[in-house]
Amino acid sequence: MRQAAAHYLPILSLVSLLLVFPNAGQKVKIGVVDDISADFVDITIPPTEDTDSKSNRVLFTLKEGEGKISVSNKGQGCTALDPKDVLCDHGLLEKIESVQWCPRTNVLVVKSAAAADVDIQACLCADYGEAVLFMETDYKVKVSAETPPTLDPYIFNQWHLSKVSASGPPQGNAWDISQGTEEVIVAVIDTGVDYNHRDLASNMWINPGEIPGNGIDDDENGHVDDVYGVDFENVDSDPMDDQGHGTHCAGVIAAVKDNGVGGAGIAPNVKIMALKAMDERGEGFLSSVISAVEYSLEMGAHITSNSFGAPLIPPSPAFTRVLNAVEASGQLYVAAAGNDGRDADKEPEFPASLDRDIILSVTSTDEEDNLSRFSNFGKDSIDIAAPGERILSTAPNGKLAVLSGTSTSTPMVAGTAALILSAMASNGEDINGRGLEVKKLILESVDVVPGLAQATLTGGRLNSWRALSLVSPDAANPPEPAPIQSRQTTDPSSAPAPQPEVDTTQPHPMEIDPGRKMMPMMNVRAPPADILMESGQDSNQNQSTSLLVFVALVVVALA
Repeated sequence: MRQAAAHYLPILSLVSLLLVFPNAGQKVKIGVVDDISADFVDITIPPTEDTDSKSNRVLFTLKEGEGKISVSNKGQGCTALDPKDVLCDHGLLEKIESVQWCPRTNVLVVKSAAAADVDIQACLCADYGEAVLFMETDYKVKVSAETPPTLDPYIFNQWHLSKVSASGPPQGNAWDISQGTEEVIVAVIDTGVDYNHRDLASNMWINPGEIPGNGIDDDENGHVDDVYGVDFENVDSDPMDDQGHGTHCAGVIAAVKDNGVGGAGIAPNVKIMALKAMDERGEGFLSSVISAVEYSLEMGAHITSNSFGAPLIPPSPAFTRVLNAVEASGQLYVAAAGNDGRDADKEPEFPASLDRDIILSVTSTDEEDNLSRFSNFGKDSIDIAAPGERILSTAPNGKLAVLSGTSTSTPMVAGTAALILSAMASNGEDINGRGLEVKKLILESVDVVPGLAQATLTGGRLNSWRALSLVSPDAANPPEPAPIQSRQTTDPSSAPAPQPEVDTTQPHPMEIDPGRKMMPMMNVRAPPADILMESGQDSNQNQSTSLLVFVALVVVALA
């Protein structure tokens, strides 16, 4: 019997090992950072030899005032053109899927049906070909982030709200000054937003010039029935989130407060404009981002929250143009620093590290004000830190999720900017074009943390109450502004910020789906035990049980 058992021992061992490590040989799907875990939208340039990553889109930046289209259309958003009007070599028409023109920046986007070697510029009609100033490949953007931690009894605790003094101690209560106003619009440029979510629905921006469902472009902005925003990735007017990341970011900003469900956003009364620039995998193109920013400018958004990025791509004339438009309008562009754990001063992150005044770049900290292990940092290129680990917020289909990454820190800062504009509106001030002023107030009001001295320009972490206190005449004991450093002379030094006690309240009744799977993540650093199990069960318990089975089989085989 011993010999027979020994004969089957290799087979028994293999079966047992598969029980111990059931995911061996498989790609583990994780969520957008902490079940969704796609935290961070990452503008990543795939390797050129990867056939999957070959772009089938080309951006043409045209000379100002030139091109076949009338300049009178410049007030409209990006519009689709008939390829026959743009390409003179009509033999190419069957290979061209779409042509789009963005009038504000005079950028032409040509998308071919497949990634083929086609000289599109040579086929442009003379009116366009002679007006081309720059031609560039359209780059992909994708969501990436840290893996989700195992759910724990305090997952419903939104510790970040008290940490930044939005909901109370340790210093003040920003919500005593303002909880936001519907006049303020924050555009979330991401994977879309679940506008039907019960904790977001009443705070969704609704296009006042559009009649829902009538199939007509009522406001003549180039988009039919763009009620909540636009899907620039799939080129339609339904920005519904099919990935999860954008819904989470939207909830961090403006989840409804005191409605008996879910948590609360940091600015629970402002409006969210849903602009989908990434697909169900969390991937998209730079042209979609450009189109989204143009739309946000055209439709009156005051702030954009941009939780995407990647190692700095080649200089993009088209994106430079759109940032020029952002600066001219006074809109604030809040950008994620990235989740690669690198020094962005040496290895810049796009777009957070771009040297533009209107960009407010954000990195992540944990509950103890430590720089998150996954966060990019930069004494000269990253402006501020904000909580970014285990952040509870909304997820598609009425669910909640906990994510980590600079993607969650970014909407927190965007939400604080919205509160500042709301406080200004309450003072009777005009809130349009105040982006640079709002950025200055946020950077002047940080809680300086010694451990962040080499990580950010300010050396500090967001404090929403301090920021609002600087603009509200009714604030009790408004704080003195913190000294703001230039990007060349940053030398933050101050006492550490007071440490608040995390409020471990009773779990919230809103449902959370621990088995929700999102796209496979990039840049995964957390150990396998941190991966959210599909059934919600503890991975260590599974492995321990299977290990006992393995040992038992070996004993039987040797008996």
